[in-house]
Amino acid sequence: MNKLTRTPRARVWSPRADPVAGVGAAVRGAAAATRRPFIACALGAAGLLVAAAPALVRAIAPGPGDLDLARAVSRTYQDVSALVAPGVVSIATFETRGGLPLPRSQGSGVVFRADGVIVTNAHVVAGADVLEVTFVDGTSVRAEVIGTDEESDLAVLRVPLQGLLALTFRAEPAPRVGEAVLAVGNPLGLGHTVTAGIVSGLGRALGIATYEDFLQTDASIHPGNSGGPLVDLEGRVVGINTAVSDRARGGQGLGFAIPARMVQAIAAELEAHGSVTRGYLGVQLAMVDAKGSVPRIGPGEHVGVESVYRGSPAELAGMRAGDIILAFGGVDVRSVSDLLGIVARAKPNAVIEVRFRRSGEERSLPVVLGVRPPRVAERAPAR
Repeated sequence: MNKLTRTPRARVWSPRADPVAGVGAAVRGAAAATRRPFIACALGAAGLLVAAAPALVRAIAPGPGDLDLARAVSRTYQDVSALVAPGVVSIATFETRGGLPLPRSQGSGVVFRADGVIVTNAHVVAGADVLEVTFVDGTSVRAEVIGTDEESDLAVLRVPLQGLLALTFRAEPAPRVGEAVLAVGNPLGLGHTVTAGIVSGLGRALGIATYEDFLQTDASIHPGNSGGPLVDLEGRVVGINTAVSDRARGGQGLGFAIPARMVQAIAAELEAHGSVTRGYLGVQLAMVDAKGSVPRIGPGEHVGVESVYRGSPAELAGMRAGDIILAFGGVDVRSVSDLLGIVARAKPNAVIEVRFRRSGEERSLPVVLGVRPPRVAERAPAR
């Protein structure tokens, strides 16, 4: 006996079952019946749009999966907040007058090492006579400054405690634009506040420190957040919150953080030596047009030498004002902050090849780096 295969039952539209699909079918039927091509096309398109309406509504309306995702993200925020809380501190700074401590300012900090080492911003502790650090469990202790670095706006403190929760710093992989982050700190004196956002920009320079490579975030940051962490959804520190946008100039919802890789390197050196030793070239720099020294903004700009400090490594090597620097130590130079960072990370006495353009001709020469002196910008006049 031959086997029979049951054919699928034809679908018959019922207005109770699916009124929208029925309207779409009716419109398409009218389109098929008409003999005028323009009207037929219009009716056909209308029928398809009506028929697709249920799918569009389903796509826009949140489904169970979307709600599950929202709940999962919320739980992640809760878990990360609880995970990092013991490693974030509030910092109160005081100045003393007549032997009495007077309230001065507040900030935040991150436990860098379990044996009591804390990292924060240099501007948080600047000018303070007394520092008081408070943990999430309410424990308050006095802290001492191990070292500060104003040129990167970082400082390292020590408290007389052991067995603290040191947060993990994530130098690699570097954060990406759009990555979700949490800002934790002491904004406006409201200790251990958590806000959420994303990394909204990379490599920002604001002109508030010598060495800048800020992460930009829309996570809410306010005065008092300075020195606190910007963390990823695994609780790793990707940056130290440092600055907020200037609302007087129309900036809203923009915060900036020192990237973790810079924090790690500088904090380790401050902990070991109390200060940071950097390579020194000895030039005044500006972004210039490739054809000369006229400042400009836009594609094609380069790093130009405005002047050379007397007796500097750059002068001794033969560099001149007007040189346009193309590469330093084999690394292409695209901005002033690029070059500052490369030179700073190099060791004093290192011999570095500088590739530059002078009078339209590309050249290179070796430079023996010196030790960057404090407050270079206040040194003797350059030429």
